[in-house]
Amino acid sequence: MKKMRQTILLLAIIFLPIYSFAHGYWLEINGNGQPGKQVIIQIFFGEIDQYGKRLKETYDTLPAADMFRIIAVHPDGKMDTLKVSARKDGWQATFTPILKGSYRILATGVKLPVVDRSGSGGQNIRPFEYLCSSYQTGLGMTNNKPLQMLDIISQQQKDMMQVTVFKDGKPCATGAKLRIFNPDNWEKQLETDSTGSAEFYPNRKGLYIIRYDWYDKTPGTYEGVSYSAVRHRCDYCLLVQ
Repeated sequence: MKKMRQTILLLAIIFLPIYSFAHGYWLEINGNGQPGKQVIIQIFFGEIDQYGKRLKETYDTLPAADMFRIIAVHPDGKMDTLKVSARKDGWQATFTPILKGSYRILATGVKLPVVDRSGSGGQNIRPFEYLCSSYQTGLGMTNNKPLQMLDIISQQQKDMMQVTVFKDGKPCATGAKLRIFNPDNWEKQLETDSTGSAEFYPNRKGLYIIRYDWYDKTPGTYEGVSYSAVRHRCDYCLLVQ
């Protein structure tokens, strides 16, 4: 019996990361990496199924286009606020890069509905979402300044990937907890060092999501629904090719 309990516990530990992503938003950026060619930016919302597959949720009616604000930050620091269109499976915007270098893609959602957990006895949470990613058009300038209330910036360090977490433009304190979901949606948890940074090894190609949550426990009401706290969440979407 003891051996059986140990086996069940081991299986629970093994499969726990598959379910831990729960529901969440993420960015997908599509382009050929050449200046002058249009880039498509898409925001999706979904969950992880029992097989570890990330499923995109579709809406019966179109969501409001202004739920997200999307900005393309050029290598020289110029910022373009993009026109966002709503789709049955999320949101979309396009831009055309001109310069060579690294572009930052930022998407902010501060009009998302309150997560109502009153029916299950939980606490209602108002979510603020800060999505970020990068898009490369050859070798050139890189702009790595934090620009959102919560922001994550990545930097390649040999075969490791370093991520630095910022709050209000300053690196987060030592011990900030990060959750990293690999392309198979398994989760690894890291803590930042004294510089607000952490490193991990991206051992396969695909989309990695690096997540940081910060809570403001000031209660309030939004669109007629009360909440006990605001969850500020930054999801950095890193495509390893």
